[in-house]
Amino acid sequence: MEKLQKNLVELNPIIAKVEVTKVYPNRLNLNLKTVKPIVAIKVADEYILLAVNGRILQKLKVKPSALTEVFYYQQLFKEQIKIGELLGYKDLQIAIRFVDILSSFGYKVKRVDINSFYMIRLELEDSREILVTTEKDIQKQEYQVGAILRQFKVDGTNFKRIDVRYDKPVMTK
Repeated sequence: MEKLQKNLVELNPIIAKVEVTKVYPNRLNLNLKTVKPIVAIKVADEYILLAVNGRILQKLKVKPSALTEVFYYQQLFKEQIKIGELLGYKDLQIAIRFVDILSSFGYKVKRVDINSFYMIRLELEDSREILVTTEKDIQKQEYQVGAILRQFKVDGTNFKRIDVRYDKPVMTK
């Protein structure tokens, strides 16, 4: 059973988890947990769609409008991209994580600019932006962004930019 579960997950990138139970005498029940793409990155003439964990789910010629587009400073080559594999670049993983965090707060990230290994810019639908970095502890940045957004929601405060790359976050209203 474990081998079947492992094979199903490896062969089907949209499957995150499988539970297989045998129903005697000759049936199997499959309980699947699937993942959806959260971001799209342009590679040559197509888009690759990535899950929250950075796993490559699909390649498409046209980017689905609902997905956040990531502009990456390094050129990725089509030949490197294989469906089902993890795209393990640290800066890309952090960007995807923040897209997910911001969506949990009700914000839609329109685009992500990864201008260098250290600079990640998340642009929201209404042109507000959040800046994060790979050089600072990720949990600390997550906490700071979360705390600021929660406080702004309570106060009804609007912001133009939140920058948590430094020891003390910088907010522009």
